[in-house]
Amino acid sequence: MSSNNFEPAEIATSASRAFFRKLVSPIVERYKQDDPAKYPWFEKNLANLISLARVISSFIIVRGLLNSKTDDSRQLYFAAACINVASDGIDGEIARGLGTVSKTGKVIDPIADKVMFTTMAIGLVPFFRRRLDSKSTIFRATIAVAVAMEVRVLITGSRVGVQAQKIGVDPAGANVYGKIKFGLQCAGILSGWGIIKASRARKAATILILMALPFSFLSEKGHRKQLEKLNTQSSNPYN
Repeated sequence: MSSNNFEPAEIATSASRAFFRKLVSPIVERYKQDDPAKYPWFEKNLANLISLARVISSFIIVRGLLNSKTDDSRQLYFAAACINVASDGIDGEIARGLGTVSKTGKVIDPIADKVMFTTMAIGLVPFFRRRLDSKSTIFRATIAVAVAMEVRVLITGSRVGVQAQKIGVDPAGANVYGKIKFGLQCAGILSGWGIIKASRARKAATILILMALPFSFLSEKGHRKQLEKLNTQSSNPYN
């Protein structure tokens, strides 16, 4: 099945974008300019700043979740984690709404997503070990494979971006499999940190992150196909 025919995922993506578009509409209505050249530096780079904040805050949030001494403190950091996950939809819709989509943003956004998932997933390993007083080989292996796949997807996606820039075209961006993968990953890490009973939290996180792995493979495969297509265009510029 091609990604173009993945109708349920496309419907979910459209619904998600509509939700975030509505959420950021007050910002867009306030700052939108007819001429992008009129934007002050802050408004022009607002979406990229949110992406960068997602990278920095991921480390702070995980540290806070691991070191929280009270339920109130932990709940506060978990709420911040939810906002951090949601920021992936916010920055994209702000960029599209304001007309400030940039090559820099297309680079920063996927990196920010992968840093967020990786830090929050790896943080769950000591978190569960401390709460359950045991090592989970299956969970640790799941996290190791998931992180390795994220690195592989990032490398292939970066090669696509470099090649696209070399021949002067815009890369297609995240494919539908990548979006499904990221949704499952986010559900997994939030379940791991959010479900109160540690054994259930670990089980839910393991299942959801395992479910994301086939889509990680398909996402990377899609990037490889795009890279092959770009390489063909580069070799045959008149075709």
